[in-house]
Amino acid sequence: MIAKKLSKIFIVLAIAAQILVLAYMAGKRELIIAKGTEIYIRSAPIDPRDPFRGDFVRLRYDINAIHQNQTKANDFPENKIPAGTTVYAVLQENENSIYSLDQLTTQRPENGLYIKGRASNDWRFRQNVSLQHTTVKYGIEQYYVQQGKGIEMENRLGSRNGLQVPLEMRIALGSDGTPVIKGHRWSSLGIQLEFIRPATTRRNENEALVSPVIKISLKNVSDQNLTLFNPGDNCAFGLYWASGDASGTRADEACKINPANENDFIVLEPNAEYSTELDLSLARWHVQQDGKILEVGALTSWQNFRVIYTAPKREAVKDYTGQYPFWYGDLPSSRFSASGRID
Repeated sequence: MIAKKLSKIFIVLAIAAQILVLAYMAGKRELIIAKGTEIYIRSAPIDPRDPFRGDFVRLRYDINAIHQNQTKANDFPENKIPAGTTVYAVLQENENSIYSLDQLTTQRPENGLYIKGRASNDWRFRQNVSLQHTTVKYGIEQYYVQQGKGIEMENRLGSRNGLQVPLEMRIALGSDGTPVIKGHRWSSLGIQLEFIRPATTRRNENEALVSPVIKISLKNVSDQNLTLFNPGDNCAFGLYWASGDASGTRADEACKINPANENDFIVLEPNAEYSTELDLSLARWHVQQDGKILEVGALTSWQNFRVIYTAPKREAVKDYTGQYPFWYGDLPSSRFSASGRID
């Protein structure tokens, strides 16, 4: 009889403990929403819908995939990150209040803005491999929306081969780095990457190398005019490793941009589009890998890249801001391989 009573007491205590934990979590979430520091992080969708849980958008961010070069030196013994390790993504502010990764660390920063997360898989960074990265989850990878809105959002976000309009998530950060999604906004500029010609596979070393030619389009998806800036040689665009390894970028110095010139301004009315072709066989687009300068067509098909449009800094065009409504920030394309695959 006593044993049964104790068993019931333990069950009641266990249920009460679970309720208290849930109440604490809900209270902490609401406090972060009310008092937390607000930032924006650009995201891309994975899957817009789950019929069993209502409409939501699954999200991924640049801070989900961490390259070895983005980790704090000497912070990961033997270059290992065990699954479940608590990590902190230290953030840096860009234009339009968009934040991006500065570095990943296991030590809670004493100042600045950062997001707390956990490594989602065991990983060991291997030496002499350019594209090694690990995955970190932060608890903001799902965004619930009103019933029926998931598909609508997916259509606006676009397909991998079509125009993509970035979703910028409004995040509240707690004092310990815990993030909570508060909402979203849409970028006023969309981007599309298309292949005019993919790279061809050489049957032997004597055969001529053919790198891809791609087309990049930027579209004003807002209801107001936007001004872009593209100096000669398409210097507003850069080619980067999609893994986040910033060292793999253009190798030449062809793009030392001169002071802003009105001849380089492109004014887009609402729904207007600007397109340009990039021949990646030109030296302007060669990349560095393991100390060598290569065409992307010479690299293996599993290596992915992005083209990023970079707007001018506000200081560079301050003499024109009263006349031209500039778009500020960076806008990355879809990932692509030289063989013609777009992810």
